[in-house]
Amino acid sequence: MRKILYILFLIFIILVLLEILLRLYGFFYIARLSSFYKNMDNKSKINILAVGESTTGGLWIEGKSYPLQLKKKLNDFYHCNCVNVSILALPGANTSSTLYYYPSELIKVKPDIVLFMVGVNDTYYYAYNFDSLLLESQFSKNKIIYKITLALVRLSNKIKLLRIIKLIYANLALSKNIIEDATYIYEGGDKTKRREIFAKANFNINQEITKTNIEKMLYITKKAGITPILMTYHSASINEIIKQIAKKDSILLIDNEKIFSNFFLNDYVMKQDSWHPNEKGYQVIADNIFLFLIKQKIVRSN
Repeated sequence: MRKILYILFLIFIILVLLEILLRLYGFFYIARLSSFYKNMDNKSKINILAVGESTTGGLWIEGKSYPLQLKKKLNDFYHCNCVNVSILALPGANTSSTLYYYPSELIKVKPDIVLFMVGVNDTYYYAYNFDSLLLESQFSKNKIIYKITLALVRLSNKIKLLRIIKLIYANLALSKNIIEDATYIYEGGDKTKRREIFAKANFNINQEITKTNIEKMLYITKKAGITPILMTYHSASINEIIKQIAKKDSILLIDNEKIFSNFFLNDYVMKQDSWHPNEKGYQVIADNIFLFLIKQKIVRSN
């Protein structure tokens, strides 16, 4: 009996240590990303914040993402170093995790313009989920059960080990059902037909939540007196929702999908994963934004 208790205690200590290590890793990882992405100068003539995930941050393209190319283009245009473009783009972030960080970033950066290219990762299961809205829909008639259940779920979500276990279980169960038509973490075909931890989920489940998250960010932006601009991805199912929100809420829209539809040879502007743009692809996005800002007179022409 004593031996069993000793083993259980040892397992408990190991789990606690793993939890501490995961939290420390997460803290330093986010801090490192923040120091890499942020180059803020609030005295800039124009201060822009680009919000997104790895597609905005520039995965595998250090220093050549669309926000940094846009910054150079605008500074060259004004013949000065008076334009700053900051980036809020955590790899793998969905709209819930972006919304979590966004208000504090808005206060820090104090932008004149915010560019949003968000939502594509909502098709997958990630660390920040949609528990409150999903539970509210299930227990709408019993507020007490809803509050208790939500409190327990949120408590479990604070434990990183449990979140990882839930994440792996959900995605393995999902990929089991779609193994014949599995996809990578991006929206491209998986020719190897292998089982992916991050298999594609049913986006229909999360559509309303995605809309709510995006509209909350737009509301926060407009309330602060800042100009929000929505942008479509080069190619993604989320684009229709982005266009719907822009039309419904009268938000400025930059249609990147329309520009990329003219590229018959996508290999020229895309990385090998067929989702993340390469340097030329990001240049196309930066050029599209630049021309839009000039046309809409958001930035003054010389």
